[in-house]
Amino acid sequence: TACYNKMYSMLNNLSEQAYGHIRQRLTRGEWQPGTRLVHRTLAAEMGISFTPVREAIQRLASEGLIKYQRGSGAFVHSPDRREMAELYELRLVLEPFAAQLAARHATSHELDDLDACCAGFRAIAAELRSNADLSVEQLDRWLDCEERFHRGVFEAARNRWLTKIAGDLSFTARTFQAQRGAVGLVTADVAGDTCVTHAQLVDRLRERDEIGAVEWMTTQIERGRDTVLSYIDKHQI
Repeated sequence: TACYNKMYSMLNNLSEQAYGHIRQRLTRGEWQPGTRLVHRTLAAEMGISFTPVREAIQRLASEGLIKYQRGSGAFVHSPDRREMAELYELRLVLEPFAAQLAARHATSHELDDLDACCAGFRAIAAELRSNADLSVEQLDRWLDCEERFHRGVFEAARNRWLTKIAGDLSFTARTFQAQRGAVGLVTADVAGDTCVTHAQLVDRLRERDEIGAVEWMTTQIERGRDTVLSYIDKHQI
């Protein structure tokens, strides 16, 4: 029994390692949508066995980041227009509530972390020329900041069930993963506006302004939804 428990623990740790590695590459947009993920190739890259990679991919498939096609294998998934619209509908339900709770419970450390995300936005915006779009590398960094910022609001809400729902569904990661490579989404003007508006939310959280935080989050998600869906329509993604 002790030997079995030890082996099970090792396998579980390797599965977590594989999950973290593959998920990071997915959320950073290292694979194009439709890329086939070969279990044995990934296992060889990570220096582990086939089984934990298979379990990690099954877990990622349940989160919607990978799509299984029967008889073909696992592929990098990218949401279509309908799925993106549904993701934003879900965000409009959960994230304003998270912002309200964050205004009530956020610690100074959590607010400082959000400020650090805002500093990241400003640093990228400062690199841009007027009317320029972000490069692919800059967009990746930008979306990393966006995901950290919104995840930070959930963490500051101090509601374990809300955090679990957000984590299990991975809807924030799915939203921003789908935008990687779409460099036309963020222009210099959009970047500058984002720097200002995100700092405004942090101010509202510091002031414990729950109504203001809800209004901010609702407005920003609606604006993001309209921008992303318009981009998809224009480029027929």
